Amino acid sequence: MKSKLLILIIFALVSTTVNAADYIPVKLIDTNGKERTGYAKRIKTGPVKHVLFKTTKDAKKQKIPCDNLETIIYSYPNGDVEYDRMKAYKGAWYKKTSKKEYWLEVVKRDYLTVYYGEKKTPTYSGGMRMPMEERYWFFHRKGEDGVTLVALTGVINANSIFKKAASRYLKDYPELAAKIKNKEYKWKDLDEVAELYNKWYAQKTN
Repeated sequence: MKSKLLILIIFALVSTTVNAADYIPVKLIDTNGKERTGYAKRIKTGPVKHVLFKTTKDAKKQKIPCDNLETIIYSYPNGDVEYDRMKAYKGAWYKKTSKKEYWLEVVKRDYLTVYYGEKKTPTYSGGMRMPMEERYWFFHRKGEDGVTLVALTGVINANSIFKKAASRYLKDYPELAAKIKNKEYKWKDLDEVAELYNKWYAQKTN
């Protein structure tokens, strides 16, 4: 069976490619819970300052500041794509969040939510400047001040980063943390790891 994570990645990449220049049906939700519907261009993950928005397809475009926005939901024929604006911890061992807020794509929303972000970083090969795409994966429990980085892909030691960061973050569930440390779960299993944690938490609190 294909990983849910892989399916979500493919969907996100395809929808971004097809609709990069289009205005997509959208719902903007501000920090007070107020909703605004219309059409907007797909944002990139990261510290985006404005959303290009239209009330109708033929209306004049507006620049909506992101300062007071909390969630953006794009509607596609095969499903919705959601973004939340979040602060971030640099790792599971940091106590302070970033001052900036970042738009991150929601992979799976639950008590423990999985988020995804990406960034292109310039690199050089054979004297030529080439972009390298880094992909970031975050966990966030309800009530936390920011998301925590648990996986960084596009690098050689992706599984080592996940083993160290995810086991530390999930230390309140010792059995699961131990399995991550023992390499029973790797970064590509992070959707399954989140699902196991959410089931454990639900049983614990019921």
